[in-house]
Amino acid sequence: MKKFLVILISLLFLGAAIFAVLGTLFTDKLLSEKLDEVKVISEEKRDKNILNETKETKLHHLYRKNNMPRSDLFPDFVRIKSEGTFRTNSEGDWKNFNEESYYSLNDPAFLSNSKLETGRFFWIRDIDLFIKGEGTQLRKYLSSLNLREETGPKIARLFLMRYLSDIVYFPSQLFNGDLITWKTASKGKIAAEIKFNDLTVEGEFTYNDLGEIETFKSSVDESESEENRTYLFIEFSDYKSFDGYYIPLKSISSWITPHLEYEFKISKIQKLDYDLPELFTEEEQKF
Repeated sequence: MKKFLVILISLLFLGAAIFAVLGTLFTDKLLSEKLDEVKVISEEKRDKNILNETKETKLHHLYRKNNMPRSDLFPDFVRIKSEGTFRTNSEGDWKNFNEESYYSLNDPAFLSNSKLETGRFFWIRDIDLFIKGEGTQLRKYLSSLNLREETGPKIARLFLMRYLSDIVYFPSQLFNGDLITWKTASKGKIAAEIKFNDLTVEGEFTYNDLGEIETFKSSVDESESEENRTYLFIEFSDYKSFDGYYIPLKSISSWITPHLEYEFKISKIQKLDYDLPELFTEEEQKF
């Protein structure tokens, strides 16, 4: 009986391993296909003149002066690898994650692939897709079993909000007057509105005297009344020069609700490349 149980457990582990390997291969194929779609969008060259037609604000002036020594740098694509910790609620344990994200800087589009550590031999893959104004969020256990798939206007709007917050990593979009409208709110703060297809998102940035963006805040659902809204709040720090851009390496993301405020994600950039539209290698994706 004992021998039978050992064999059974071994077979179950073997089956799970095969399941995970096949699921990973399938998911990697999906990522490659979706990256091709993002690359096509990034290759559709925009008129660079629109980058100089936006209303010049103090933030733009400071950024040009202090943080963008190469004024001719307008990449079409960026990829970012980051690592950090996350939790799913205010009382939850912090877990490790790594993430790879790929962005088109022409029409806004991105692919994000996160590996969330849930145990010594277990993980969840979160895949966020924002392509041609449509958003899809996938969650796969062991990269294989679908736990969740969400689409629709709310997901699309949430992902456009993420694109706006991530502008700190590809700040040539600060000057893209065809995509973003800037409205000064008060000293050290500036409100931004991004429009794409039928989607509109507003967010507020704060910045210091060097033009470094320090925080971003945006309402998750603006149809809610002011007192019932949930906000995404992100703090940026540890600025460093990357290929002629000055960007923050660290971010701390929080949810602000009418009754609760808590940090849910702490992230640190490990690698960033402009105009290199390729998936990170398997070695680069490991914890």
